[in-house]
Amino acid sequence: MGKITRLDAADARHGLSRHPLYRTWSAMMTRCYNPNVPGFKNWGGRDITVCDRWHDAMLFIEDITRLIGPRPPGKSLDRYPDNDGNYEPGNVRWATPAEQVRNSRKYIDGTRIDLLYRTWWRLMRRCPDEVCQRWHELPIFREDITLLGERQPGQRLDRLNDARPYEPGNVAWVTGAEQIKRARTARWGESRPEPKHGMFGHPLYNTWKGLVNKHPGRVHEPWLDVRVFVKDIEAELGPKPAGAAFRLADPGGRYEPGNIRWGKRGRPSRR
Repeated sequence: MGKITRLDAADARHGLSRHPLYRTWSAMMTRCYNPNVPGFKNWGGRDITVCDRWHDAMLFIEDITRLIGPRPPGKSLDRYPDNDGNYEPGNVRWATPAEQVRNSRKYIDGTRIDLLYRTWWRLMRRCPDEVCQRWHELPIFREDITLLGERQPGQRLDRLNDARPYEPGNVAWVTGAEQIKRARTARWGESRPEPKHGMFGHPLYNTWKGLVNKHPGRVHEPWLDVRVFVKDIEAELGPKPAGAAFRLADPGGRYEPGNIRWGKRGRPSRR
């Protein structure tokens, strides 16, 4: 552990230990340099350190006050933009618990398997501006979504009104078929009948059906109409080769023109 100056007696003599940022400094130093605390493995154990200047509590308080201001209510010190970096000028901010989670290793790689966590994780990665501020806090999101009842197989969380954010009263567990029906209703109106497209025997019909049933939220909206889908696919990729499967060029993107290809059958590589 590096030498720490102006501590203990000096801090008490000058009243520094009563400063609002002193506890922030003390907690930071403890988790980076004290192997006896439970959280050490996630900071000091990962070689996360504090810059030499900030080993002095007074200089830390002066710099933080000048760089990011006093600690706002409900926020704590976060290493940002580099979560693997050290505590140093240019790599710290005040962040809410939700912002801390979104900047954490578990959030960035999405490795948790809990259903509600992963639902929340996808929303906050894909469209955080469309999620009500209340649900930026994971525990509150869990509590509210639990009131919807148990999710049944094949269901996913969706908005009832796309003009409003993801918020209490505007979400439900729905099936892929229900999502497609709602998208068609929004596009054509309640009075439009189900199209008689006559495409049931087309070689691409089953490809389209599987796509809109499994991934309705990631499908290019015009492709919810099988006729448009078939026309675009044949123009861009040509007829479906024997034994081929429909794939995304960029697995993290949407099913849309320019991001599709014919690939090998079987489960696609996760690399």
